[in-house]
Formats: sequence, structure tokens, C-alpha cells
Amino acid sequence: QWWGMTPGPAWDVRHLVGHVVLGDMRLAVLRVWVVVSGDVSVDPSVLGHTPMATWRGTALRMIEAARRPGAMARVLNHGGTDVSALALVELRITEHLVHGWDLGTAIGVPAVPEAGQAEAALEAWFPLRDLLVGSGRFGDGPRMPPDGAGPGARLLALLGRGVPA
Repeated sequence: QWWGMTPGPAWDVRHLVGHVVLGDMRLAVLRVWVVVSGDVSVDPSVLGHTPMATWRGTALRMIEAARRPGAMARVLNHGGTDVSALALVELRITEHLVHGWDLGTAIGVPAVPEAGQAEAALEAWFPLRDLLVGSGRFGDGPRMPPDGAGPGARLLALLGRGVPA
């Protein structure tokens, strides 16, 4: 289902998966924390001939990098700003949650992020709400979640996803 269109960014499934894999690669290079700067345009060719193995490899490098002694206390330069490694890991987790919903929706199996995971991501992202508005990185910016929405739907709405009630 590589060519199915996602509801978030105007990408097909292959571009979405490439975006997630590239994001992980940017942070964990050669099992150490390195933020790779430069153009991060989505190039799905990074997935190679075995996309699942490529994704698994980048995910494992991320986990290994995070487990290194003192890794989470490091401060890294990301986009010209010093950011804690912990904040960058929170960003990656949120990327996986939200793009997981994008992927599921594109292939007809939408899955709202689990409440506990979504609550943790909301704690990290809600203080940044004003920065999200007009950034162009989250569709039209935060949306109003449906009345009585749970944490997963609220997270998706905060990051520009239209979530049905």
C-alpha cells in the first residue's frame, strides 16, 4: 500500500515511512548521539530494498543510543537550538505516535495513540502550542479536538490532525 495518501502531510505511505526513518537516522548515527544537520527532505529511497529492516535498524540504533550512560543528560544542537537529548527522544516518540495514526489512516486501519503514551506526549508538546500555530509543520496548526476527546485524539488535534468524534 505504498502509494496510499496520508491525511497529515501530503505524502504517500512510502514518503511517510521514509520521513520517520530519516528522522531517526538524524538523531542516532553510529550508535552515538549526533544530530545531522542539513536538508532533511523526504527521500523514500533511504528505505532501500528492505524497508522493514531499514526501519528496524534505525529504531534499534535510537534505543542503543538512548541507553548509553549519560546519553539522556546530553544537550545537542538541533536546528540551531540547544535541546536536551530527552526532549529529542520525546519528539521522536511523538513522531512515531502521530505518524502511526497517519499510516493507519492511509491504509484503512486508523489507530488513535494509547492514552498513557498520548498523555506523556501532550505534556511535552502542549507548552509549545503557540509555536505550532503558523509553523507550517503541522498542517494548518492545532485543531479543536472533539468534545470529550481522550488524550490520543487531543494529541492528534494539537498536531494538526482532523480526528472524528
